[in-house]
Amino acid sequence: MDIDPRKAHALGQIRKQLNELAGKDIGLSDEHLIHFIFPIASSTVDAGEVTFDRIFLPGKSCSQMKLLDVAGNSGTLSDGKRTFLLSDFLCSTNNSFAAPVNLVATPRATSPCYATSTLTLVQNPTLPSAFSDVQITIFTWAPNGSPAPSVSVDWRCRLVQFDIIL
Repeated sequence: MDIDPRKAHALGQIRKQLNELAGKDIGLSDEHLIHFIFPIASSTVDAGEVTFDRIFLPGKSCSQMKLLDVAGNSGTLSDGKRTFLLSDFLCSTNNSFAAPVNLVATPRATSPCYATSTLTLVQNPTLPSAFSDVQITIFTWAPNGSPAPSVSVDWRCRLVQFDIIL
């Protein structure tokens, strides 16, 4: 999206003020600021098959389980890194997840740029044997290996989701 330089300056000022109000860099692009509301993720829940390997007995077993597939976009900060929770991109607030977790991150850039990622299943504080969230960290890198700041990254996360019965 091409933006008039005067509007770009004004959007930069609005972004600065919104970041100050939020007390953090909220990573809004010019396009996001223009619209003031924008989609940040989509998700589906489908039936799938999860393969388990046995530790002591030979062979493997398979079970039908729910799989959550979430696709979103986030931008790295000035240090080339962004850490967020998967629940930041979900409408549901009561979640239960399990491995395996698959995460793919793709930088949206016109010049060479790379993305790497880490993830950690977050323990449910009220039920230590369960996981209620996934912490994801996206890193963006220039070709020389230095951090690439302020890069928009599309990501997709697929994992096992359990029903919570209250």
